[in-house]
Amino acid sequence: MTDEFNQIAEGEGLDDFLISLAEGVASAQAELNQLVINSPSGSGVSYQIPKLEFELKLQVNTQQFSSMVQTNESELMTKKKSYLRVASPTTTQQSSAASVIKGVLMAVPTNSGKPGFSLNLNMGVILNGEVPIMVEVVSAVGEAQVNVPVEINVDRQRSTLMSQQEGRSDNVSPNTYIKNGLVMTGADGKASTVLVVDQAELQQTPIVVTVDALSETESLIYRVQ
Repeated sequence: MTDEFNQIAEGEGLDDFLISLAEGVASAQAELNQLVINSPSGSGVSYQIPKLEFELKLQVNTQQFSSMVQTNESELMTKKKSYLRVASPTTTQQSSAASVIKGVLMAVPTNSGKPGFSLNLNMGVILNGEVPIMVEVVSAVGEAQVNVPVEINVDRQRSTLMSQQEGRSDNVSPNTYIKNGLVMTGADGKASTVLVVDQAELQQTPIVVTVDALSETESLIYRVQ
C-alpha cells in the first residue's frame, strides 16, 4: 500500500473503508458483466468475482496535555479586573493501540442459488367473447413450478399507448377484463384464465395483457377479431 493511499485514508471511519471496498468490487463486477466471451459451443461465457479477502491494519494514537493555570491573586483581592494566564503545556501523555481486521466479501447468487424462472404464455381462440390464456411457469432447466401464484391483468395504459402509436383513437372498453386475475399453477406448472372481450370493442384494437409470477413479468397482445 502506497504512502499516498495512507494519507488519503487517514482519518476515515471504518464504515467508509468497507463501503468504498464494496463499491470497488461492485464496479469491477459491472465491468466483467459487459465482457462476454464466446465458448467453442457458441454460447456466451460470463465471469463473476467469487470473493475478495481483505485485511485492514488500524492504529489509533491519543495524546493528552496538562497545563498550568496562573491567576493574579492581588487583583482578585482588591476586586480589580482579574485575568487568567495559561502557561505552555508542561506534561504530555501519549498512548497508541493497533488492531487488524480481516474479512471476506462473498458473491451471493441471485434467488438463493436456485435457477431462474421463465413464463411461457399462450392465447387460445376466442369463443363467445372469451379468450383462453394459458401460463406455464418453469425453472431454467425446465422443471415445473407448483403452487406458484400468477397475477394476470389488462394493461389499459399500454393498450391506449399502442393504439395512439398506430394512429388509432380507440381505447379498451371497461367491460373488457380478466375473469380470474389471480390463479395458481398446478402439478404441471400450468395455470389458465380467460380474457373477456366486450362486444363493443373495435376490430384490431390492441389489448395488452400482463402476467406476473416469481418476480418475472411477460406480456401478451390480443387483437380484437
